[in-house]
Amino acid sequence: SHLSLIRGGVDSRFITAHQLSDLFRKAESFNEDVSGEARMTLQRMAISQVLHIDDLGDIQGDDRRRGFFAGGVKDLLDQGRFVWAVATNCTYEEAVKHPELGEKIMSRLADGAIKLPMEGADQRAARTPRPRK
Repeated sequence: SHLSLIRGGVDSRFITAHQLSDLFRKAESFNEDVSGEARMTLQRMAISQVLHIDDLGDIQGDDRRRGFFAGGVKDLLDQGRFVWAVATNCTYEEAVKHPELGEKIMSRLADGAIKLPMEGADQRAARTPRPRK
C-alpha cells in the first residue's frame, strides 16, 4: 500500500520499529549533525500524510532505558497529522503489556483504528534467508 500511495501522489513514509528506535536515539545525540538530521527526518514523518510503522513491538536488542521508544512514539503520534498503518506480531493485549508500548501508545493507535488481523503462519518464516552483504 505504501508504494501505491506514493505513485498516487500521497506523501507516505515507511519505517520499521528498529529504524524508528534508531532515529529516536540519534535525535538525542550530542553530535549536532547527527541529531539535526534525525530530528529533520522525524519532522518530515510528522507532517506526512501516511506513516507506516512495521514490526511495532519488535525492539529486541534495544538496551536503552525503559520507556525511551514509547516516549518517542507518543511524541510522534501527538505531533503528527498523518494516518498511520501499523504492523505488529503482537495482539492488542500483548502490546498493552509490552514494556515499550503499553496502554497509552496502544490507546492512541487503536482510537478509530480499523484492525486487519492476519491469520495463519508467518509467511516470512518459510522463506530462505537472504545472504548478508
